[in-house]
Amino acid sequence: YTGASVSIMRAQMKPSAGYMYFNSRSYLGHFNVRVLSSGFLQVVNVVPLAHYLYGVVGHEMSNTFPIEALKAQAAATYSFLITNGAASGSAPYAPMKKALTRCIEATAEAKGTIITYGNAMAQTYYYAYSAGKTACNQHIWQWNNWQNTTAIPYLQSVDSSPDETLSYFATTTTYSSNEVKALIEKMGLSVSGLSKDKWIVPVLYDDNGLYCVRVNIAGKEYSGPDLRNKLFGLYSSSKKKGLKSSAYKVTYDSGSDTFTVVCKGWGHGVGMSQEGAKLYAKDGWSSTQILEHYYKGTTVTKYR
Repeated sequence: YTGASVSIMRAQMKPSAGYMYFNSRSYLGHFNVRVLSSGFLQVVNVVPLAHYLYGVVGHEMSNTFPIEALKAQAAATYSFLITNGAASGSAPYAPMKKALTRCIEATAEAKGTIITYGNAMAQTYYYAYSAGKTACNQHIWQWNNWQNTTAIPYLQSVDSSPDETLSYFATTTTYSSNEVKALIEKMGLSVSGLSKDKWIVPVLYDDNGLYCVRVNIAGKEYSGPDLRNKLFGLYSSSKKKGLKSSAYKVTYDSGSDTFTVVCKGWGHGVGMSQEGAKLYAKDGWSSTQILEHYYKGTTVTKYR
């Protein structure tokens, strides 16, 4: 073959058609292969949105979750992708896993489900599990003038108390003062002249007293989530370090010269709790009930 590109298409575009394989990995959709000026080949996996959802749902939720929870995840993922460019062919990257039977079944059942607020599709964020209540969007994603950050009506706090029953609901991480000092200095800040109990001081929580909205780090004010995003980093299961959420409490113990951070939930906390969806589904909730609970004021409909 001497052309600039070639497409490798599957004969059938349906789940039962199975996977295409490249470098020992399985893929849905088909391949476009281009010859670059360098002589290398560029292989692009082109996936129909419906098939893309099979893999994304399989990554976001276990195949063992109740069908209604998986359907809620499929609908939320679809709305999220559409509102972030999928309609124009520029959907954001979403991690995928090999689609399993129940994920495919749930996604197929949820096909055509849309989540709207007013006359527009909703931005349907989701995450692992909440701190017992969900977070408000304006507290998690703040503009520089944070007090004027727009509150999105359907992304405000709602109850998700089933999450509190999880054995892994709260996580405790401990840091020596030397570790914390090094992390603070890595941010370009200095603790000179500050007592250690003033190095990290949460100054404002949300109305539920759960998610930190503003925090002082070395005497400088940041958004509450910045303690996770900029100082300690995201939680690592292997290292047992980092923060799972911005629903945290920080204490300093002078006797052991350590900082202890207790976090509730895992993820940003805005929108649908995936574990909450699972637990509500086990209690008999439908996917529509789950979605309309977590995205308060939205309407769930099928357009075809």
